[in-house]
Amino acid sequence: MNIHYIKAAASHLEEAVTMVTEAYREERQALPILPGEEDFLSDFREALEELLAEGSGVMALSRGRLVGFLTGFKVDALFGKAEGIYVPLYGRGALKENRQRLYQGLYREAAALWVQEGC
Repeated sequence: MNIHYIKAAASHLEEAVTMVTEAYREERQALPILPGEEDFLSDFREALEELLAEGSGVMALSRGRLVGFLTGFKVDALFGKAEGIYVPLYGRGALKENRQRLYQGLYREAAALWVQEGC
């Protein structure tokens, strides 16, 4: 899989929502006590839309298709007085196939971006 990384963009919102929803379904299979995603699917969409507009992160593309993303909000104080990035539950996603490799690349690219942005 040939991966190309870009700055997180709202143009891939729907793909990101699908990715987060599918990951939640996986978690729900392992933990059936979690509420169904239909109860808050619109919340995922709204939250991701805000995150992509105001946050910072990267997306992984393969052949123009989103295969993973990692994005978060800049925070002034994280675990004390250090600035940083907070990645909420809905701020990340990757295809199940090659998920570990995708997350490794996403964290590498996001870390470089966040250091460049002074986080």
